[in-house]
Amino acid sequence: SATKDMPTENKTKDTPGNQDVVPQNLNHQEVPLDVMKAHMQSTETEFENKLKYLASKGPHGDEYMQHMQKLQEKFAVVMKENANLVEKVKDIEHQNIILEGETDTIGEYISLYQSQRQALRLQFQQKDNLINKLLNERSDMQVIIQKAPLIRM
Repeated sequence: SATKDMPTENKTKDTPGNQDVVPQNLNHQEVPLDVMKAHMQSTETEFENKLKYLASKGPHGDEYMQHMQKLQEKFAVVMKENANLVEKVKDIEHQNIILEGETDTIGEYISLYQSQRQALRLQFQQKDNLINKLLNERSDMQVIIQKAPLIRM
C-alpha cells in the first residue's frame, strides 16, 4: 500500500546531546524558543517531503489537486499562526524581563524605606531617652532646690 512505502519521519531519541527533541506538549513553558523554531522547521520540511512523495505516487486528477491546494493553504495558515505565537512568546518574555527589573527596583525601595524607618525609630528612641533623662534631672534639681532653704537655716 502507499502508506507503507511513504517515508517515515526521523524520530530522535531523548539524549542529552540532542537539543532538537521537542516534547509532545509544545505549550510547555520550559521549551526554549530556538527549540520551538527548529521543531517548526523540521515539521515543515517533513510535511513538504510527504507532499512531494504523495504527489509522485497519487493520481493527478482535479480533485486530487484541489485537496493538495487546500492542504497546502491550511499548512501555510498553521505555520503563520505558529510564527505569530512565537513572536507573542518573545514579546511576553521581554515584558517578563522588564517586570522582573521593576520588581527588583521595588524591592530595593522597600529595603531602603525599612532601613530609613529603623534609623528614625532609633533617633526617636534616643530623643525619648534624653527627654526622660532631662525630666529626671529636673525632678532631682527641684528636690534639691526645695531642700536648699532648709539647709541655710
